[in-house]
Amino acid sequence: MMATERIPLVRNRLFDTYPVLVHASGKAEHLPLWPTLLQAADNWRIDTRLDPDLAVITFNSGGTLDHAGKRLGIFEESLRRNGVNEITALRGATKKWRNSLKIPLLLDHLNTASVRKYVLIVDSADVILTGDIARLVEVFKTFDCEALFNAERNHWPADLPRFDEEVAPGEFFPCLNSGVWVAYASFARELAAYCAALSVEKHGKSDQVRYKAAYRHFFPRIRLDHRCVLFQNINRVDGSVVVLNQPDLRLP
Repeated sequence: MMATERIPLVRNRLFDTYPVLVHASGKAEHLPLWPTLLQAADNWRIDTRLDPDLAVITFNSGGTLDHAGKRLGIFEESLRRNGVNEITALRGATKKWRNSLKIPLLLDHLNTASVRKYVLIVDSADVILTGDIARLVEVFKTFDCEALFNAERNHWPADLPRFDEEVAPGEFFPCLNSGVWVAYASFARELAAYCAALSVEKHGKSDQVRYKAAYRHFFPRIRLDHRCVLFQNINRVDGSVVVLNQPDLRLP
């Protein structure tokens, strides 16, 4: 089926929401829906455009990944299939890449480039478009915060303080994941500067450990999309939670 109208690809059955972006963070064994969602996204189209005040930023140095079902450029291709071509891909070290490099790359970009009012920060290798990105900014503003991160079920790194769960008791998706987030550009700059200045003793290669510390520091200026209104994380999620919203496409 080739959808030409604004029909979302997926629906969250728990909250009856239609997320704009799906994020497959983590290992393949924790992502049972990812292969089918990738295939469905290849055959799905939506009539959508970026809000003129939104800049889309990803990280793609052109290297290879040792992760089944993941490849740099998946996110960018997902947007371009649906007519969204305004994507800034920040490039860093290829051979010795570590996720913590995303923070100085982002900070340098926000400090030196002409940036729009809002920024959407997305990982390149494991995120796909699944809904109308034109509505992202307007929905983000209803959260009454300055940065909104996608939420996941899994608390990682596991030995960090569990602030996420403390402020969101009982949520199905309680934990911050730094692979997809949207923010006011001015606050994204402040946030990246805070994270870049942190001294981290453990998990030094991770950007998420820094953003989790920032969440504790800045809350409630930072919030999480616990109900998957815009962002759907599918780590440890199956078809009882997320289903395809197309009548001729089915998840296993």
